[in-house]
Amino acid sequence: MALSRYLSERDDLSNSLGARMQAALQTQNPEFNAQTVALWQWIDSNRVLLRDLNTRLKTSMPNVMVIPSQVMQAWYMGVVGSGAQTRVVAYEYALNAQLVSDKLKPPTYSYGTHGSWTQNPTSFNLKLGPIHT
Repeated sequence: MALSRYLSERDDLSNSLGARMQAALQTQNPEFNAQTVALWQWIDSNRVLLRDLNTRLKTSMPNVMVIPSQVMQAWYMGVVGSGAQTRVVAYEYALNAQLVSDKLKPPTYSYGTHGSWTQNPTSFNLKLGPIHT
């Protein structure tokens, strides 16, 4: 969670959601927890500023370069992995939805009465005109 707070610059992250993300990331990469611990210890002991992280990782710890992007993908997109290995670990609680939740709701959720989404909200008579080439 310390690494997640550092990378996201947020103190209000959910511990239970973080645990779910960590479990999914560990399932995809058995070395994830060890790599994350090593990365956080290196960041903390070297007082690495977030703005310098990628540059310093390239030269000092290239073996864990993917960890920050994997963690941020999990928090912001609610997705771990890619392709056939993709796991959704959050949807409406992913940070991309939380940041705009005061104005937008995640798509595919029905916020009307039960079944309201089954009615076409508009009807129109579409007339096709001739095509000129």
